[in-house]
Amino acid sequence: MWLREKEDIPLPSNRPSCQPALGKGPSMANVKRFARDEAGVSPVIATILMIAVTVVLAIAVYTIVQRLDKESARLPPQFQMRPDEPEDKLEVISSSEEANWQRIEIRSNQPFRYSLRGDPGVDLPADTWNALSASSLKMGGGDDLELCAQSGTITNVIFELRDSAEKQMMGTWTFQMLGSANCP
Repeated sequence: MWLREKEDIPLPSNRPSCQPALGKGPSMANVKRFARDEAGVSPVIATILMIAVTVVLAIAVYTIVQRLDKESARLPPQFQMRPDEPEDKLEVISSSEEANWQRIEIRSNQPFRYSLRGDPGVDLPADTWNALSASSLKMGGGDDLELCAQSGTITNVIFELRDSAEKQMMGTWTFQMLGSANCP
């Protein structure tokens, strides 16, 4: 038989081995002694491992929360506008709480002038993205973005608005004709 109870094989170290030595199998005494060995990880090492696992999990949760927070901050402001062509303006119908004029850029296919909330007009070149406001103005229902020609009359004017932070298009409007008579 491969395992013999009576034969003891001396082991080179103080820990028993289940590997056969010198072509013979391990003795039953060594197998029993190995099974009784209850030595495990020391309490100090176990505590250090538990703290390390806790720290790694905390870092993972923190990273996930930060990533979600950054993604929600990158959402462009939500608003609805309608063109009022006889009055040459875009009117805000509704806007989300975080909608802010400072985040909005405007571009047109032709040079134009605009006025936000009745402020003095600002001339802008064609085909260039320009910020609508340098100050933090909360966007609200009833706000007007008045548009007009810098001089004379221009036709088939296309206006585009985008979020300056994410460069995401917010809308495109076409005015058949803009005059300069009512410019602020």
